[in-house]
Parts: sequence; C-alpha cells; structure tokens
Amino acid sequence: RILYEKYLKQLKEEKRSSQQELFPQNISLSLSDAGLLEDLLGELATLGFNVNKLGQTSFVVNGVPEGLDNADMQKTLEQVLENYKNNMIGLDLDKKINVARSLAVKMALKSGNKLHVEEMRSIVDSLFACEVPEVTPDGEKTYTILNLDKLQKLFN
Repeated sequence: RILYEKYLKQLKEEKRSSQQELFPQNISLSLSDAGLLEDLLGELATLGFNVNKLGQTSFVVNGVPEGLDNADMQKTLEQVLENYKNNMIGLDLDKKINVARSLAVKMALKSGNKLHVEEMRSIVDSLFACEVPEVTPDGEKTYTILNLDKLQKLFN
C-alpha cells in the first residue's frame, strides 16, 4: 500500500527521481514485451527508470528508482511487465494505476525478511500516513485490530 501510493503520487505529480547506474545494463525482451515496455517508458521514467531503446527488442537501463540498487534489470522489468499484463487481464485499470501497482508488487518487502524495530516502526508509520491504510491496492486487509474479547476467544 505504501509503495503503491508513493508511486501513484509520483506519476500524478510527474516528479522524477532516478539513480544513475555506474554500469548501464543491456536487456533484451520478447517482441511483445519490448512493445509494451516502449509504451510504458514515459510512466517508468517518471518513477525513476532511465531506459533507452537500442533496437527492436533491446534496451539499455541507465538509471533506476531509489531502492533498486544492484538489481537484475532484465528480471525486474520482466516482472513489472508481467504484473502489468496480469492486471490488464483481470482488472480494467488506468495505465498509471496499473504501472504503480505493478512496480509496488515488485518492490514490496517479501514475507520472511527480518527487520529491525526502527524499520518496523517506520513501515507502520508510513502505512498510517497513507490515504487508505486499511487495504492493499487489491482490497486485502493490511491489519486487524484485536480487542481483549477476540484475544480470549483465540486462546480458549
């Protein structure tokens, strides 16, 4: 939810922030994915990707969004494009909303990651600073409040 709202805000305000790669990465995609990536270059640039087309299916990644240090750009962009295509099939989303959701899914912390207390507090604070902190972009609950009665029922 946090990343989704952050990316959506960036896309609406068209604030660009990119970390330039010391060693640009060349990537090669299927013809259909290359066409989709080319169609999304403007939105991805707003989110921090600095990608240029080299050939029909080849691209060079010169810059990435904050937090994507040392990432495999081939795999990252393929996953973002796959998420985007899946959203197109199941949902009727605006292009910017779809890109924000697709990148947020890719960039989100995966379960099992160990965090320090300060990181956990920061995430909770960021969640409650969101416009809609109760649910994920998919409509799933982000948290549950347990009162004393519910806790007693769980343990009895």
